[in-house]
Formats: sequence, structure tokens, C-alpha cells
Amino acid sequence: MSTSQKNIHVAVLAYGNRSRELGLVLDRLESLGIERIVVIANCVSQSVLNTIQSHALRGRTKIDSRNFTHNIGSAGGYSEAIRAAFCDPSCNAVWLLDDDNLPAPDCFGKLLEAYRLTGISIPTLLACRRPSLPEMQRIDPTQWQRYPARGSCIGFNLINILMRLRSPPSLKIDPSGLIPLAWTVYGGLLLPRAVFNTGELPMESLHLYGDDMEWTARLSRNGFRIMLVPEARIDDLQPPWSAAGETTSNLLRRICYLDDHRVYFEARNRNWLALTAFKGNALFYRLNRSLYLLAALIIAVRYQRIRRFRLLRQAIRDAELGKLGDCLPGKLDAK
Repeated sequence: MSTSQKNIHVAVLAYGNRSRELGLVLDRLESLGIERIVVIANCVSQSVLNTIQSHALRGRTKIDSRNFTHNIGSAGGYSEAIRAAFCDPSCNAVWLLDDDNLPAPDCFGKLLEAYRLTGISIPTLLACRRPSLPEMQRIDPTQWQRYPARGSCIGFNLINILMRLRSPPSLKIDPSGLIPLAWTVYGGLLLPRAVFNTGELPMESLHLYGDDMEWTARLSRNGFRIMLVPEARIDDLQPPWSAAGETTSNLLRRICYLDDHRVYFEARNRNWLALTAFKGNALFYRLNRSLYLLAALIIAVRYQRIRRFRLLRQAIRDAELGKLGDCLPGKLDAK
């Protein structure tokens, strides 16, 4: 085993009752010769805890498990995982995985090749390809190669529509064969110790959804590179929530397919990010918000989902007021 492989640890964030999926992921990591795995058990079932314990007792890989009985969210979970992994001074990089992110047998090898190729002149985060994500199905994550347009409302922006009609964006590929990104998701991300040294960790007040976008976009704006390794494939053992409704639009997905929890936090956090990190002209934001809510209302009426429309509107309002945290709103506005 090479020195660089010895110094790369894995951090796995476990949720709920996915013991079967977690077991498969831990089996794969053990077969790859990973020396240390940190498992953050985020409000999990006893079955998941049993799976972690049984793999730890095998002794093939050192497993450091940290159990939280309350939901600390993805931002809190990955922050804890990064701190736990880098507390070992020999750890030079951490590979982040969800408990249902199953690396292909050659995934880690491809990631190591890219890790050696990128060098240390510019600190680089490496992302794996996850075909189950809508943006990754054709290895064409063009929307991840640019920051959200300023003045957007939950990602909706009239400029984006006009630009697509005029000239659809083309994929940029580095001479190395890697694909530069402006932001990415947690699952499959390899990050160097330089990230931890800067203190740039996920924003825990965002709790869930959109926190990975905020964090990785913040890192890339602060001088880190993010590169997608197309040949490093990770298969999701459960369909990602963002793929609900298959090829439907994000708006239709929020109105008709996702649950309240996901809709509220994802919409609130994305809108808060648009109003802070990517703030634009206030009048243009109001125009985009009005158009977005009008389209949402039409769809909600069509599918008899008025309550969902109110929740979406509340998420937009809370983002504007800077109301973050881990609580869903109580009684929704009845208007």
C-alpha cells in the first residue's frame, strides 16, 4: 500500500435505518484496504449500531464510531466527521461518503491517481461521479461549473432561461481529463487537510440541504479547486432525493414529489444562499421571486397542493428574514 493511500481516511455519515446499505459500503471500504473509517451515526436505529459494531469487531479496518441520538443534520454530521478524521495527525485527506454511497471496485484507485496528479500547488478537492444524480447521468455537470446567477430566487433566474435559449452552456474539461466545478455535493468528495487547517467547515445552521453547495462554493471562492474525476464512480444504493420525479422540473418536484421536510429546508437554504453569497439587484430578485411563486401557485392549483405552496412561500420568507436552524415552521399562513 502506498504512503498516500495510508494517509487517506474515510468518513461515513449514517442516517436512520439503512443498516443493509451501510454494511455493503463498509464491506467495500474494507476490501479496498482503507485503514481508518470514521462513522458518524446520526440518529440511527439499533440495527445500524449493530452493523457498525460487527464491522469494528472484525478488526480489518479501524472504525471510530460517534453516535448522536438527535439529528445534527448533514452539515453538523460532516463537520463532526471532518474534525474526527483530521484529529489523527497522519491523516492528509478525508474521503466523505453517505451510508448508501457504494464506490465501484476501481473508484478509490481512480481517485488516488487524480490525487497524485493534482499535486499540492493549489489545494484541490476531488469529486466522484454519481450517475444516479440528475446532473451526473451523462457526465455533464455544466450547472455545477458556475455559481448561481445573482438575483435568483431558489435558483430560479430569468437570465438563466434566456441564456439557455440563446446558447446552452458547454462542458469545460481540464487538459488532465478532470472536470472543474464551482461547487459539488458531499458524497464522494475527497478533501485535503488544507481545508481543515483553514477552519472552513460546513455551516451547521443550514442543517440540511443546500449546505454542501454553500460550503463547497465558499471553498472554491476562497481559492480551492474542485475537480470531478469522471472515472471514479459511486453508485447510490437508494435513489437520491433530488432524483424524485425522475425528469420533472425542480419546481414540480418541490410541489408534488418531495416531503415537507425536504422542501422547506432545501428551498429556504437555497434562497438564503442566493440572498447572501450571491446577492444581486433587489428589484431583479423581486421579479424572479414573483415569477417563481406565480408558477408555483399555478402548479399547486393544478395538482391541489395549496398547502405545499404555502410551505414553499414560507421558506422563501424565512430565508429573507435570515431564519435558519433545524426547525420546520409551525402553523403555516392560512392566507
